[in-house]
Amino acid sequence: MDMSTNKPIQYSAVGVAVVLAIFLGVKSYTALQPRPLPLEQATVTVSGDGEAVGIPDIATITFSVVEQGDTVAAVTEATNIAMANIVSVMKGAGIADEDIQTTAYNLNPRYDYTKFSRGEIVGYDLTQGVTVKIRALDTIGEVVDAATQAGANDVSSPAFEIDDPEQVKTAARAEAFEKAKAKAESLAAAAGVKLGQIVTFSEDDGGSVYPSYYGYDSLSVEKDFAVGATIEPGSQEVQVIVSVTYALVN
Repeated sequence: MDMSTNKPIQYSAVGVAVVLAIFLGVKSYTALQPRPLPLEQATVTVSGDGEAVGIPDIATITFSVVEQGDTVAAVTEATNIAMANIVSVMKGAGIADEDIQTTAYNLNPRYDYTKFSRGEIVGYDLTQGVTVKIRALDTIGEVVDAATQAGANDVSSPAFEIDDPEQVKTAARAEAFEKAKAKAESLAAAAGVKLGQIVTFSEDDGGSVYPSYYGYDSLSVEKDFAVGATIEPGSQEVQVIVSVTYALVN
């Protein structure tokens, strides 16, 4: 058999194999080469703060009964009766059940150290407290008077707060975004570019509305809360800070 007739076919096959190997090698090399990353969108991040003022419409007051007695049973009975009377008059004044909450029940022994170094229990002190939200601020004097007549012998200063602070925050938030946009536009103009769309934003909620107080650590009912006393809730300011990132365009 004459093998010479097969040589062109063999050479062609070898040639194809060599070309294919070179092609695959070049392709693999190209695939392994680092490709340049797409350019990121130019941005600018600014912050803005906004403030708004609201008028408190709730007063929170804690009414307590403090009793001393020789036995636990004695002080418990006395404070339980007084506290039941206080809660009753609060509900009679139109205060809803959800606005009345027991917030203190502290029973402590009293010691006499004159006889023994370790002390001898000679009686007990019991404090019961109920915290009340008064929504009709013009009735604070009457409510406090009723509570003390019912047995409360310790009254906290009223803490004034806004029932729906989100409405105040919304106004402060709008101002914060306006200031942030104005700052971003100024920076963009100085850099010779234009301000694009908002890319992302966040809010610092550290400016929550906090209760304001009447002005005393504790109140003397006869002096400060006589019936008809004028109680001024004042105003509360809330601050909101936002951080906004804008895209920049040429």
